Amino acid sequence: MNQEQLIDALMIGYRDGLPSQLARLTRSEMDLLIFLCMSTYAFDTGAELNDVGRVTNQRRNLHQTLQSLAGKGMIWMSRERWNAVIYVPEEVFVFLLHREAAPLIKKPDRSIVGTIKPKENYGLAAVHDLIHLLSAIAHGRIEVTQQGDIYKRQMKKLNEQCRLNAELFKNLYFDADYANIQFWKRYLRHCGVISIPLEHRVIRIKEQSLELFAQVTYLQWIIGFYDFYRERYAQIHTAPVPTTLCLALLTYSGQDWVLQETLYERVHEWCTQWNFYIDERMFNSLFYHPFLIFGLIETGIDEQGRAAWRWTDWGKAWVNLMTDTAVDHDVDLMTEGIYVQPNLEIMVPANILPAIRWRVETFAELKNSDTVLIYEWSKARIEQAAEAGWTLPEIEDFVQSYSRNPVPDNVLQTLRDWLDHYGKAKLWDVLVLQVREQEAAHLLTNKKINEFIVTSFSPTTVVIRRNDEMKLRTLMNSLGYPLPRTVASPDHPLDRSSFSQASEREMNQKTYAPGTLKQGFDREAMRGKALGIKKATNDLNDFDLDYPF
Repeated sequence: MNQEQLIDALMIGYRDGLPSQLARLTRSEMDLLIFLCMSTYAFDTGAELNDVGRVTNQRRNLHQTLQSLAGKGMIWMSRERWNAVIYVPEEVFVFLLHREAAPLIKKPDRSIVGTIKPKENYGLAAVHDLIHLLSAIAHGRIEVTQQGDIYKRQMKKLNEQCRLNAELFKNLYFDADYANIQFWKRYLRHCGVISIPLEHRVIRIKEQSLELFAQVTYLQWIIGFYDFYRERYAQIHTAPVPTTLCLALLTYSGQDWVLQETLYERVHEWCTQWNFYIDERMFNSLFYHPFLIFGLIETGIDEQGRAAWRWTDWGKAWVNLMTDTAVDHDVDLMTEGIYVQPNLEIMVPANILPAIRWRVETFAELKNSDTVLIYEWSKARIEQAAEAGWTLPEIEDFVQSYSRNPVPDNVLQTLRDWLDHYGKAKLWDVLVLQVREQEAAHLLTNKKINEFIVTSFSPTTVVIRRNDEMKLRTLMNSLGYPLPRTVASPDHPLDRSSFSQASEREMNQKTYAPGTLKQGFDREAMRGKALGIKKATNDLNDFDLDYPF
């Protein structure tokens, strides 16, 4: 007997082990195991025992059946905080999903009547709104309350340029008037793209996280939107939902127009068979509605007035990604060209690479958004760009590199005129050290103090750098001339925080400085890349008050 034969002989009792082990389960054990796989989150995040007890029809012997399944290796249980949580091993879940669910995932058996009249297609509106909020943070100053919420007067202004209105996010129980703004702000905090430093109460963009967004396609953004949306919805509605089964049904359908009612009928069959609850409202809120607003599906009406849906191009790319076929199809949906017009407008396709759009946001302001975005060159933003480090040749090089048409001469001349005198005079933000008594003037000739002096106004008044303040205080203390804690200022006391606010603006300016987002300008480099952002952790410098309710 060789080694292979020996192993086969020893393993004969384990061959086809899982099917044989499942065959030995009692009817109640098998029913509960199927319920856990099909109707709960026991496979990935775990199913809380209390939730299972509320919805299963085996409440009477639930604990006994669970203990039996755990003893047979079909589940395992752990305690997280005060809750008992149930998990199903991957091999058990996959096997039962194939055996029980696959036969029920059928294509619709009712056909569309006549032609479909398109109704709703939001396209990349979600992507637009996220970039719009980020751009407003980068170019302005978005202030927040002590609770970390954006002031309503600012949310009102931000909402004017959003394509997805607050009504579309009302089922997440945010503020009814500005639920959309709150959703995007919380998503960005969730991903660690923005933070709210406690001492300034001004939103700040984290440059490294923004870089990650610029390196992937919009499909990866949309996947992140949906995952966050579903997580927020699950916090509100805790009833178990057959997520995998519903996603499989949607993925299997929709390559062409499908009647919406056929989906409800199929889900109703599952509810009857496996004793779980998901009605049309919950199905819409958890799958159909977010897929629609994030641009994965579009809707229409047939000639009998029945609602229908199908995947958009982005939706088909998502299906291909989910099924591991043509995984790079989403890259082909991106474009790189802009169109500079003589009237100082820039036409930008909605599916432009995110890094290129961010560059356009650096120099121009959005005037209109639809399938094509209309920007207008802005003197204020050009000056902001120059302040962040851009030079006129660099701006001209960017425009000429990505414009699909020759850049009109009047546009280039306008840019030159705007920057002709900009920066030739500047303000310096420094500290002034003044000694009042003539006999103390000798301090300013001290060799160690002289290292901190930038220039002098008089024998008793000199200029030092702000960064050297603490070192100078320490030195003056050692010489017997302690400085007052308060720095004298001609400003009104209420205006003395302007320096800290200006420093926050400078932090956000770094996000559109030249040299940023370097890896986001190569479309081919995006192939196969996922948005690998981990959930942000709250630290002592950030508000920890960003709750869903």
